[in-house]
Amino acid sequence: MAPCPGTGGEFFRRTEEMALRMGKRYLRLDSTRDNEALTAYYERCGFQPAGECVVGAYEGTLRQKPLAS
Repeated sequence: MAPCPGTGGEFFRRTEEMALRMGKRYLRLDSTRDNEALTAYYERCGFQPAGECVVGAYEGTLRQKPLAS
């Protein structure tokens, strides 16, 4: 599960457990490209870049983390 501290880590642990129960292979999220602190946090939690998205003025990086079955 996610090696993240605090409330965010607990959120990811519970989300990963739920995703596994639902038969999912990945946990996915996105964040703005220019948020370096959030990018670093997500990478520490095991999320890796998986693409980019642009919706209106929003420019984001898609991230995913493979889930252990």
